[in-house]
Amino acid sequence: MIAEAKHGFFDLRSMSQVEKTPIVASLKKEECVPNLGPIVGISDCKSLYDHLTSMSSVSKVEDKRVAIDLAILRQCVARTGLTIRWCPTELVLADALTKDNMDPADLMRAALHIGEYQLNKEATILGLKKKQREERIKKRQTLVPAQSKE
Repeated sequence: MIAEAKHGFFDLRSMSQVEKTPIVASLKKEECVPNLGPIVGISDCKSLYDHLTSMSSVSKVEDKRVAIDLAILRQCVARTGLTIRWCPTELVLADALTKDNMDPADLMRAALHIGEYQLNKEATILGLKKKQREERIKKRQTLVPAQSKE
């Protein structure tokens, strides 16, 4: 959506495999959208990310409709050269477009103002989240004995 807002309409389905630049049939060659760089799909759904990035067959998914949707998504990823990334829910830029909350809107405004949005590797983020979770548990455990003495 951001690329379309910045460069005008283009059809992602016409993305050339070789050039990775959109080819728009209704425009003259010199009017085509400039190279937008790599296209990255970001999801906060870890199971979706795992299914799209794993080498396992989608036929192992129990729900047939979900298996069909995953097969279609994998085909689209392969056709467009899309890179799939996972990020924590609180860092999804698109939430500003669908949720009535100030935090996602502030995140979107900051990313648009700065002109950058950077994701760390999934393993790094998962490690940080695990460490934070362990610290919260440890903090709760130290608070509970202090409250029981009273």
